[in-house]
Amino acid sequence: MNLLFIISQERGADLLLPLSDACIRKKYQYSCFFTGAGVKTLEDTKIKQNPNIIENSVACHHSWDRYLPNTSSIAAMGSQTNLSEMIANHDKVVSI
Repeated sequence: MNLLFIISQERGADLLLPLSDACIRKKYQYSCFFTGAGVKTLEDTKIKQNPNIIENSVACHHSWDRYLPNTSSIAAMGSQTNLSEMIANHDKVVSI
């Protein structure tokens, strides 16, 4: 199973961290796309310390510039075009 988590809520870490743990236990592959206020989730200490989340994550550059200007993202920067590509390459999509 290959999952895509789309994080658009500021407190996305509350759901993303346990979902990440469950995916690891089940040996599911997953990626994350952070958009809207969800980019603020990447500032959460536990998210920053979780290499499983960070290594396959993309942050919407427009959202990043809006919510966290003049800072660097720990995730790769991308666009809604990247999100469309990611959706096409995953079995299931989960919106957080």
